[in-house]
Amino acid sequence: MTDCVFVIGGWPLSRDASGGASPLSVSHLELLAAAGLSVTVLALDHDTPPAAPAAAQVHTLAIQRGRSMATLLSPYSVRASTMHALRDRIAADRPDLVWAESLRPAALAAAAAYNAPLVYAHYDWNWKIKALRSPERANGLRGKVRFWHRRRFEESLVRRAAGVVSGSHSELESIRAVGARHTAYLPPTYSRWAWPRPTSDPPRVVHVGGMATTANRIGMERFMRVVWPGLPRATPLWVIGSLRGISDVLQDDLSSAGAQMPGFVPDLRPVLRPYDIHIIPWEHDTGTRTRIPLVLNAGQVIVAMREAAAGSPEVVHDENAVLVDTLEEMAPAITALLADAARRRRLGEAARAAFETHFTQEALLPRLTAFLERVLPLRLPEQT
Repeated sequence: MTDCVFVIGGWPLSRDASGGASPLSVSHLELLAAAGLSVTVLALDHDTPPAAPAAAQVHTLAIQRGRSMATLLSPYSVRASTMHALRDRIAADRPDLVWAESLRPAALAAAAAYNAPLVYAHYDWNWKIKALRSPERANGLRGKVRFWHRRRFEESLVRRAAGVVSGSHSELESIRAVGARHTAYLPPTYSRWAWPRPTSDPPRVVHVGGMATTANRIGMERFMRVVWPGLPRATPLWVIGSLRGISDVLQDDLSSAGAQMPGFVPDLRPVLRPYDIHIIPWEHDTGTRTRIPLVLNAGQVIVAMREAAAGSPEVVHDENAVLVDTLEEMAPAITALLADAARRRRLGEAARAAFETHFTQEALLPRLTAFLERVLPLRLPEQT
């Protein structure tokens, strides 16, 4: 049996946790177990071992950041004692494969330099997200140097890994372009939801995602400013997810609109009704949109910016979703859907069919198996 050490950061291993890292990590973990690997989880910066489905063992390791001068060479420099502990912890399991989720765990696992192949589960280009979050910082001389350094570091890590997987098909193309050796497109998977009984209530406009995430917060700020004034006044608006990190302006706009804001909801099945309209107003192609499979599973009608959905080729305009090129186009698109129950039903049922075809474990397992067959032979000779 192939042994794998699965490295995660400080997030829980649960599909129902807040944020995108948790469901994506669980999807990859369960896929590896389904492929027949024996998986040991190494959780960085956890006080207690997280519950880990499909894992035989779970270990934790506290990470102590390196001195400030060292971070000039690596944004994820750690103390020498921490690196020795990380290397020893990985080596103790003698894995055939080291699989690291997201940038920081992958950077640390690569620095540990164990002789098994390293797979980097790439979530997004961190330098790009930071630049979009703070464009004024990114455009200054100091910011340009900082972001150039971060970009160079991230691209070097992609080349260093034996293989890279991503939940974004478009970002996978950019990963290949900078020299990744082996790649695979592995979006998050979910179990099929029981199909709830459709309601005769007016359709809702729904957004899911915590406001600490740049794409959610800025996307909704822009939606309320550009799109909401063009929608019918009685449109029900539901904004689901943690409000931690919300701006005062967005909080005021949502309150003025009468939006329902239940906060973080661990089980979304009772609140994601089929044939409601689900908005993704983020205007950039960045990272993995982990909620797309979730929304398709619920049979909701996605109305998204084309750039935001670019990483999910399964989402097709007027086949199972509505894609627009500008936010100015979103209000008339939503207004038309609100008035057309038959079209909402057709798109919602096609969305559910797209989920069942593309976003189940059964659909992705052959893709993972083929990827592992290319990566596992890259193990280095035993070090003496």
